Amino acid sequence: MESYAKNMAESTDGALRYVGECLSRSHNDKYYALVKVSGKQIRRSLKTTDLALAKE
Repeated sequence: MESYAKNMAESTDGALRYVGECLSRSHNDKYYALVKVSGKQIRRSLKTTDLALAKE
């Protein structure tokens, strides 16, 4: 998970940015949950632009 998060943080092409444990932000400021299920990375929109709400 850490290497995935590091790659996301270094991305410059408008991809997701890592902002916390299992949490990333898109170019339009929406937050996404990042989890691994059966070895696969799953991303789900939290449908919010508020970081405090996304961290709950």
